[in-house]
Amino acid sequence: MPNGAYSFPYWSPVGFRGWSKRERRSVNTPAYGPTTTADDLSHAANTVEFALLCHERGIVFTREDMECFARTFTENLWRGDPKGLSLRVDGSGGVADDGVASARWLDLCAFEPRLFEMVRAIWQANGYQNAAYGHAIGGYARLFRWQEALQRRP
Repeated sequence: MPNGAYSFPYWSPVGFRGWSKRERRSVNTPAYGPTTTADDLSHAANTVEFALLCHERGIVFTREDMECFARTFTENLWRGDPKGLSLRVDGSGGVADDGVASARWLDLCAFEPRLFEMVRAIWQANGYQNAAYGHAIGGYARLFRWQEALQRRP
């Protein structure tokens, strides 16, 4: 994007044609096809986690890519209001209803430390620290990890 962030769809039209229920390829969303709509905060976190794992192993994704993913959060998803996180990675789509997923972007703090304060503000403003389901537990761990890591930085 012009601001140096990435925008990507949930299911890219590249190499994907979808399937019908009759084909029985999968019980998971069988009739979905490709889309150009920008991915949402939560599902995009899967892409970010994948890209980070690849980058750590020297596969395809560069530091520049990681910085672009970080800008996707800081420039597109974050709107300056911890209760008004954007739904889509391009900054569109209204307000995200799953801000807990913001913590899944925290490993990008290695490339953009400001992301930590944004995510912490989102969690505090929305009371996510009181959530008791699995998705939130991983978020707690990332928040604690990055708080400690960033405090140790010179």
